[in-house]
Amino acid sequence: MWLKDNQQPLKKKGHGCGVHISDWICETTGQLTLSEEQVAKQSQLPLGAQLKATNACKIIYPGKNHNAWWDLAQLMEQTKTAVDIFKHLHPEKVGV
Repeated sequence: MWLKDNQQPLKKKGHGCGVHISDWICETTGQLTLSEEQVAKQSQLPLGAQLKATNACKIIYPGKNHNAWWDLAQLMEQTKTAVDIFKHLHPEKVGV
C-alpha cells in the first residue's frame, strides 16, 4: 500500500537485532584470514605455537540481552589478532 506522492508507509519496529562487523583487509590477500590449507596446518601445531584465531573478522550482535556494544577493548583484541595473522602470512613484511 502506497501513500500519496509515492511515499512508503511507516512500518512498526520489529524485534530485529543489529549487527556490527569489523574486519581487516590486506592488499595482497583481501580479507585477513588464513586459507583452509593454512588452518589445517595450524591445527597440527602444538597448542602453544598455534594462532589464537585464523580470521581477523569480528561480528557482534550488540544491544539489550545481546553482545556488549563495540568498544576499545574489543578493538584492541581484534588488532592483536590481526597483527598475529599478518605476521604469519607475511613474515618478511611490515604492516602499516
